[in-house]
Amino acid sequence: MKSETKDKMVFFLIGFALGISIIAFSWGGLRKTAKKIKDVNFREVGKNALVNMGQWTHKRRQVIEDFSKPVKAVSGKSFGKNGQLTFELYRNGIFLIDGKSGYAWQRNVWGHGMPNPVFMVYFDRDNKLVSYDGKGNEWQSDWMKAVAYEQNKWYRVEIEKTKRQYIMSVCSDAGKLLKSASVNLEKVWNADEYHKDYFVIGDPHENYYQGSMKIKEIAVSQN
Repeated sequence: MKSETKDKMVFFLIGFALGISIIAFSWGGLRKTAKKIKDVNFREVGKNALVNMGQWTHKRRQVIEDFSKPVKAVSGKSFGKNGQLTFELYRNGIFLIDGKSGYAWQRNVWGHGMPNPVFMVYFDRDNKLVSYDGKGNEWQSDWMKAVAYEQNKWYRVEIEKTKRQYIMSVCSDAGKLLKSASVNLEKVWNADEYHKDYFVIGDPHENYYQGSMKIKEIAVSQN
């Protein structure tokens, strides 16, 4: 990454020099160029260059999987641009990714739980489940749904981790915020500097959930 950033900086300087050379190529433009160079705030130019490099770096730290290519789902198989995602299939779980429909389709689920739930859940310091009650807008020590989804509609679910808390949000496909809740890291089980984060997307509780699920896109960003 350092090498690529260095190359971009070299290209920037070369382009800057060429731009000045073209302007100064005529004798009449030489005086104007000298005056412009005198007025240039090189500290500001350098600052802007560093900001741009930060943006380049930020783009490289984002992983997006849109299922535009067919993938055979096999437990333990890595996939994605650089293999950052991994299939873990339990109880004969099935994912169909044909590369044409534009989504991953999970089918094998006939549970007996509440209809159409979207849960916001974390485990506390005693490793006990806590879920967000969307009606009362508060955390409860029981299975409570945050949002009830409508069938045949797309939703966007976001999990953000800051230095102090997790923020969970559910939005409509058009971007309308339906529900959002946060919890401080100090309340979450193993949310510290010694444990890694693993984001699991799927349907592990087949005895509870009902129906099938389609995943249009997975995006992971790191600031």
